[in-house]
Amino acid sequence: MRASNPAIIWELLLPRLPHQAIFLCGGWEGSLHDPSIAPSTSVQVFDPNGCGWVRHDTYLPAMDTRHAYSACIELDNTVYLIGGFVQPKSDDEAQTEAQGPTARVSAYSLRQRVWRERAAMHEQRNFVSACRCRGRLYAMGGHNGQQRLASAESYDPVANRWHRLAPMHNVRSDAGATSLNG
Repeated sequence: MRASNPAIIWELLLPRLPHQAIFLCGGWEGSLHDPSIAPSTSVQVFDPNGCGWVRHDTYLPAMDTRHAYSACIELDNTVYLIGGFVQPKSDDEAQTEAQGPTARVSAYSLRQRVWRERAAMHEQRNFVSACRCRGRLYAMGGHNGQQRLASAESYDPVANRWHRLAPMHNVRSDAGATSLNG
Protein backbone atom coordinates (compact mmCIF):
# COMPACT_ATOMS: atom_id res chain seq x y z
CA MET A 1 0.00 0.00 0.00
CA ARG A 2 1.42 3.33 -1.00
CA ALA A 3 0.57 6.30 1.19
CA SER A 4 0.37 9.83 -0.07
CA ASN A 5 0.21 11.07 3.52
CA PRO A 6 2.27 9.02 6.03
CA ALA A 7 0.59 10.78 8.97
CA ILE A 8 -2.77 9.28 7.99
CA ILE A 9 -1.30 5.79 7.77
CA TRP A 10 0.37 6.25 11.16
CA GLU A 11 -2.96 7.32 12.68
CA LEU A 12 -4.61 4.19 11.27
CA LEU A 13 -1.95 2.01 12.91
CA LEU A 14 -2.43 3.45 16.41
CA PRO A 15 -4.43 1.31 18.84
CA ARG A 16 -8.06 2.35 18.91
CA LEU A 17 -10.31 2.60 21.88
CA PRO A 18 -13.32 0.32 21.83
CA HIS A 19 -16.58 2.02 20.86
CA GLN A 20 -17.69 1.57 24.45
CA ALA A 21 -15.12 1.75 27.22
CA ILE A 22 -14.84 2.22 30.97
CA PHE A 23 -11.99 4.39 32.27
CA LEU A 24 -10.36 3.91 35.66
CA CYS A 25 -8.10 6.87 36.48
CA GLY A 26 -5.67 7.04 39.39
CA GLY A 27 -6.51 5.62 42.80
CA TRP A 28 -4.23 3.71 45.15
CA GLU A 29 -2.38 1.09 43.14
CA GLY A 30 -0.04 -1.74 44.01
CA SER A 31 0.08 -5.30 45.25
CA LEU A 32 -2.24 -6.32 48.06
CA HIS A 33 0.41 -6.34 50.82
CA ASP A 34 2.82 -3.85 49.23
CA PRO A 35 3.97 -1.28 51.83
CA SER A 36 4.88 1.18 49.07
CA ILE A 37 1.37 1.37 47.62
CA ALA A 38 0.68 4.94 46.50
CA PRO A 39 -1.67 7.08 44.44
CA SER A 40 -1.31 6.20 40.78
CA THR A 41 -0.73 8.01 37.49
CA SER A 42 -2.15 5.11 35.53
CA VAL A 43 -5.31 4.89 33.51
CA GLN A 44 -6.84 1.50 32.81
CA VAL A 45 -9.50 0.90 30.20
CA PHE A 46 -12.09 -1.88 30.35
CA ASP A 47 -13.63 -3.08 27.10
CA PRO A 48 -17.08 -4.42 28.05
CA ASN A 49 -17.39 -6.19 24.69
CA GLY A 50 -14.00 -7.87 24.90
CA CYS A 51 -14.37 -8.29 28.66
CA GLY A 52 -10.78 -7.28 29.36
CA TRP A 53 -8.64 -4.57 30.95
CA VAL A 54 -5.75 -2.81 29.25
CA ARG A 55 -3.18 -0.43 30.73
CA HIS A 56 -3.08 3.24 29.78
CA ASP A 57 -0.16 3.08 27.40
CA THR A 58 -2.17 1.04 24.91
CA TYR A 59 -4.60 3.90 24.31
CA LEU A 60 -3.57 6.97 26.26
CA PRO A 61 -0.65 8.39 28.24
CA ALA A 62 -0.40 8.29 32.00
CA MET A 63 -1.51 11.30 34.00
CA ASP A 64 1.25 13.69 35.00
CA THR A 65 0.39 13.60 38.72
CA ARG A 66 -0.49 10.79 41.10
CA HIS A 67 -4.22 10.95 41.91
CA ALA A 68 -6.60 9.28 44.36
CA TYR A 69 -10.09 10.12 45.63
CA SER A 70 -10.91 11.98 42.38
CA ALA A 71 -14.01 11.92 40.23
CA CYS A 72 -13.72 10.76 36.62
CA ILE A 73 -16.37 11.72 34.06
CA GLU A 74 -16.64 11.57 30.26
CA LEU A 75 -18.33 14.41 28.41
CA ASP A 76 -18.19 15.00 24.64
CA ASN A 77 -15.28 12.59 23.99
CA THR A 78 -13.23 14.09 26.81
CA VAL A 79 -12.39 12.29 30.06
CA TYR A 80 -12.27 14.73 32.99
CA LEU A 81 -10.40 14.01 36.22
CA ILE A 82 -11.83 16.27 38.92
CA GLY A 83 -10.22 17.13 42.24
CA GLY A 84 -8.96 14.41 44.52
CA PHE A 85 -5.76 13.91 46.44
CA VAL A 86 -2.52 14.50 44.55
CA GLN A 87 0.98 13.31 45.35
CA PRO A 88 4.14 14.36 43.48
CA LYS A 89 5.72 11.58 41.40
CA SER A 90 9.28 12.38 42.53
CA ASP A 91 11.26 14.34 45.12
CA ASP A 92 11.94 17.02 42.49
CA GLU A 93 8.21 17.51 41.95
CA ALA A 94 7.60 17.57 45.71
CA GLN A 95 9.44 20.90 45.85
CA THR A 96 7.06 22.52 43.36
CA GLU A 97 3.81 20.66 43.88
CA ALA A 98 1.87 20.31 47.12
CA GLN A 99 0.57 16.99 48.36
CA GLY A 100 -3.04 16.81 49.47
CA PRO A 101 -6.52 17.78 48.32
CA THR A 102 -6.66 19.67 45.04
CA ALA A 103 -8.99 21.89 43.03
CA ARG A 104 -7.20 20.77 39.88
CA VAL A 105 -9.07 19.48 36.81
CA SER A 106 -7.36 17.56 34.01
CA ALA A 107 -9.02 16.61 30.74
CA TYR A 108 -8.00 13.93 28.26
CA SER A 109 -9.21 14.49 24.69
CA LEU A 110 -10.00 11.13 23.14
CA ARG A 111 -9.72 12.71 19.68
CA GLN A 112 -6.42 14.54 20.16
CA ARG A 113 -4.92 11.99 22.58
CA VAL A 114 -3.53 14.55 24.99
CA TRP A 115 -4.05 15.54 28.65
CA ARG A 116 -4.70 19.25 29.29
CA GLU A 117 -5.20 21.25 32.45
CA ARG A 118 -8.59 22.94 32.64
CA ALA A 119 -9.84 25.68 34.98
CA ALA A 120 -9.47 24.72 38.63
CA MET A 121 -12.52 24.48 40.85
CA HIS A 122 -13.16 27.19 43.44
CA GLU A 123 -12.44 24.75 46.27
CA GLN A 124 -10.05 21.89 46.85
CA ARG A 125 -12.04 18.66 46.96
CA ASN A 126 -10.97 15.11 47.54
CA PHE A 127 -13.60 12.40 48.09
CA VAL A 128 -15.60 14.55 45.65
CA SER A 129 -18.92 13.51 44.11
CA ALA A 130 -19.41 14.45 40.47
CA CYS A 131 -21.70 13.87 37.51
CA ARG A 132 -22.63 15.39 34.18
CA CYS A 133 -25.95 16.92 33.21
CA ARG A 134 -27.03 19.04 30.23
CA GLY A 135 -23.51 19.50 28.89
CA ARG A 136 -22.00 20.56 32.21
CA LEU A 137 -20.01 18.84 34.93
CA TYR A 138 -21.04 19.10 38.57
CA ALA A 139 -18.75 18.69 41.59
CA MET A 140 -20.39 18.41 44.99
CA GLY A 141 -19.18 18.09 48.54
CA GLY A 142 -15.93 16.37 49.30
CA HIS A 143 -13.23 17.13 51.85
CA ASN A 144 -10.73 19.99 51.65
CA GLY A 145 -8.17 18.49 54.03
CA GLN A 146 -9.71 20.14 57.09
CA GLN A 147 -13.44 19.55 56.83
CA ARG A 148 -16.23 18.05 54.76
CA LEU A 149 -17.94 20.42 52.35
CA ALA A 150 -21.54 21.40 51.59
CA SER A 151 -20.52 23.50 48.60
CA ALA A 152 -21.15 22.60 44.97
CA GLU A 153 -20.09 24.01 41.62
CA SER A 154 -20.73 23.43 37.92
CA TYR A 155 -18.27 23.50 35.03
CA ASP A 156 -18.96 24.89 31.58
CA PRO A 157 -16.47 23.13 29.24
CA VAL A 158 -16.98 25.63 26.42
CA ALA A 159 -16.12 28.65 28.60
CA ASN A 160 -13.66 26.61 30.71
CA ARG A 161 -15.18 28.13 33.84
CA TRP A 162 -16.53 26.87 37.16
CA HIS A 163 -19.64 28.48 38.71
CA ARG A 164 -20.60 28.26 42.37
CA LEU A 165 -23.98 26.68 43.12
CA ALA A 166 -26.23 26.90 46.15
CA PRO A 167 -24.75 24.81 48.96
CA MET A 168 -26.23 21.45 49.83
CA HIS A 169 -28.30 21.14 53.02
CA ASN A 170 -25.54 19.17 54.77
CA VAL A 171 -21.83 18.57 54.39
CA ARG A 172 -21.13 15.46 52.36
CA SER A 173 -18.16 13.47 51.09
CA ASP A 174 -17.44 10.00 49.70
CA ALA A 175 -20.88 9.91 48.04
CA GLY A 176 -21.85 8.64 44.61
CA ALA A 177 -23.63 10.90 42.14
CA THR A 178 -25.43 10.50 38.83
CA SER A 179 -27.93 12.40 36.72
CA LEU A 180 -31.32 11.38 35.36
CA ASN A 181 -32.16 12.14 31.73
CA GLY A 182 -29.38 14.67 31.61
